[in-house]
Amino acid sequence: MDHVKSISHIVIVFLLLGTIEASEPRCLSRFDYDEKMLLKILRFEDVLEKFDRKITDMMNTFEDNERKRNSETKEALDEAKLKMKQLMDEIKQNTSNVLMSDSRNLRTQMQEVEALRVQMRGEINNLQSAIALNRKGFFFFKCHIIV
Repeated sequence: MDHVKSISHIVIVFLLLGTIEASEPRCLSRFDYDEKMLLKILRFEDVLEKFDRKITDMMNTFEDNERKRNSETKEALDEAKLKMKQLMDEIKQNTSNVLMSDSRNLRTQMQEVEALRVQMRGEINNLQSAIALNRKGFFFFKCHIIV
């Protein structure tokens, strides 16, 4: 924006310098001179108005382009946010599924361990009973031999 203002100032300076350095119009009378000077000023004003319209058009175009870029950027940002939310939801769902699966696997393994523990207790009880019977039988056998 400052760039456009700087350019407009430079153009105005060149126009003024061109007007100042221009040769004086040859006139027959004072009235003729005033008329030619007024015509020159009117032409200069016309040029300035055209230049002002061009600058205004350029500024409007620049603002329109900036608004368009901002809206496109906002749309892209909104789209990225939506994709990010979808990814987060998918990750949560996958994590939940994995945790539920792991939980089921752990329950199954715990049940298997408990079943093995019950089975081992039964085996230990059987072995203890067998050892107790062996001791009684060995003791009974010893008693018969000694007597």
